[in-house]
Amino acid sequence: MKKRVIRVGILLLLALCFLVGYLLLFTLTGVGLFCPVKRYLGLSCPGCGITHALACLLVFDFKGMLSHNLFSPFIILYLGGTVLKSAISYIRTGKRDECFLPFWVNIGFLCALVIFTVVRNIVGI
Repeated sequence: MKKRVIRVGILLLLALCFLVGYLLLFTLTGVGLFCPVKRYLGLSCPGCGITHALACLLVFDFKGMLSHNLFSPFIILYLGGTVLKSAISYIRTGKRDECFLPFWVNIGFLCALVIFTVVRNIVGI
């Protein structure tokens, strides 16, 4: 079990370093990944603006974070919960689960994501 804790800790630390490094590079240069949905279809996907939102979160600018992507706190919490549940499950059992969160959480999040995307493209938020 101790080996699994160390493995998960190193993996999470590397992922966090990569994310912070990417956000710092994005903040300093303005160069980031483009959204293929926005570029090719002209529609805003639920993740459009998430890089800007995370960059604002890095400097604790919560108002700016919400102005770039209103749904970003929920996306961050969902992904964080998924990663945390997966890490805990792997540490305890040594196996990777296929479904990390309860079914109703996944369906609820998916429904909220679809509703947000439709409203975002109709209203323009």
